[in-house]
Amino acid sequence: MFCTVNDCEIYYEVVGEGKPILMLHGFPLDHQMMKGCMEPIFKHRHGWKRIYFDLPGMGKSKVADHVKCTDDIVDIVLGFIKEVIGDENFVIAGESYGGVMARAIIYHQPKKVDGLFIFCPATKFGEETIDLPTRNVLRIDEDFVNTLEKDEKEFFQSFAVVQNKYTWHRIKNECFQVSL
Repeated sequence: MFCTVNDCEIYYEVVGEGKPILMLHGFPLDHQMMKGCMEPIFKHRHGWKRIYFDLPGMGKSKVADHVKCTDDIVDIVLGFIKEVIGDENFVIAGESYGGVMARAIIYHQPKKVDGLFIFCPATKFGEETIDLPTRNVLRIDEDFVNTLEKDEKEFFQSFAVVQNKYTWHRIKNECFQVSL
């Protein structure tokens, strides 16, 4: 489905019924990332209305020329909430940049948000400010990894800590539905 907010066409999908939970993906992904990792959690949990949407300018959502910064995107997300959720209280799940959006929503509408789940939260921007632990590869299927094209292999090995066929297909299907 689509709805128009501040001259932007916002794509979204609703799964289930019950308490609304707004799913906010990271940058530059789309709703498939959240759907892929969150739907298994709700397989046996009923009473949740999951709202997956593509942030402005990502996935199937279109962005208007007047959108220039994160504050503009926050305004669009707040308009989306008003349009799709209305006056009902809701819960937010946000990944990375979606966590930034979630915190902004709570700032603007603290009485409407009944809960927050953020994972891989973006807390600082710019590589010079990030202090990350050393990345350790936990599992690698060398036979599979060696079947990848050179660019795919380099990309996958640059961040994945579990390097196998299952993880590769999840990343390709849920996170990067564009050619590398």
